[in-house]
Amino acid sequence: MPSSYWRDQLRPRPFIIDKSGFRNRDLIGPETILWSTDYPHHRCDWLESQRLIAEHMDGVRREAAAMCAGNAARIYGIALS
Repeated sequence: MPSSYWRDQLRPRPFIIDKSGFRNRDLIGPETILWSTDYPHHRCDWLESQRLIAEHMDGVRREAAAMCAGNAARIYGIALS
């Protein structure tokens, strides 16, 4: 299955301003997704980050915390305080 390739070889994967990808997060597993601003590139959402996170992730606080920090901490072995 394509999803097995994603989980085994392509993670972690960041997303930037991708509402449809976020809505389909269960297809690849939210534990493999990292939210990104892609600063300083022209298509980044810097300065609007907090508002866009709230819009994208309204109603899924636990997944939002994982995608915004927890997944990266787990994957890269960083302790969150």
